[in-house]
Amino acid sequence: AHEKMPMMVLPDGRVLIVGGANEVYEHLGTTEIYDANTDTWTELAAMVERRIWHTGTLLSDGRVLVTGGGKPDGPFLKSAEIYEPDTDRWLSAGDMTVSRSQHTATLLKDGRVLVVGGRGKRTTSEIYDPQTNSWGSVADTNTPRAEHVAVLLADGRVAVAGGTGSRDTFEVYDPATNSWTTAGDML
Repeated sequence: AHEKMPMMVLPDGRVLIVGGANEVYEHLGTTEIYDANTDTWTELAAMVERRIWHTGTLLSDGRVLVTGGGKPDGPFLKSAEIYEPDTDRWLSAGDMTVSRSQHTATLLKDGRVLVVGGRGKRTTSEIYDPQTNSWGSVADTNTPRAEHVAVLLADGRVAVAGGTGSRDTFEVYDPATNSWTTAGDML
């Protein structure tokens, strides 16, 4: 049984499940895919790192970016990997600037990925560029966040809200200005 892992629908409709933990809380590096048309599961190439509490982001080109992970109280992972469904292989996506677990990763309109927060009172954010396979730091959030939610807004900005410690704050990242703006508190 997998738990605490990302699940993504690929462009061809199959469902990809990456890593997680089993019944005895061992971290998994396994990758599986479910095909609803044939009602079958297939095990794929394993990740280089075993991961739990990581993110999985479907990139614009159909590949999948997996970032960070680790136990809730550490240690956390800095590493990132890219899964290529066409070749069933994992490639390095380098290391983030800090280790992260229970963070968010949001695909931006330009194809880059914004990674925000994580356990350990993280206010840091960074962006992964799949064109250059590189990471770059961006402005810090106003509030430390982990276990929060993030969504891409229609105008290309990213809203983040909530998180560990019953955070009621809401803030928005603007990639055009590389800045975070507090948008008030939730009720």
